Amino acid sequence: LALNYLGFRIAMFFFALLVPRIIGRQPPAVTVGIALLASFGVGHVFERWLGVSLPEPAFEALKDLGF
Repeated sequence: LALNYLGFRIAMFFFALLVPRIIGRQPPAVTVGIALLASFGVGHVFERWLGVSLPEPAFEALKDLGF
């Protein structure tokens, strides 16, 4: 549901941010770093290397920022 509004990168960031905090005891800095790498790294691989278009955000402000 969030994917339709926030786009892939932001939705993936929040998913990758919340899951480790729920199931493990990672320090917040490590969790944020992993979430950033996961969301933008996976997005880059799928869009640039594999040529797969991922969902874009529904909000124009997020599109203008490059998400």
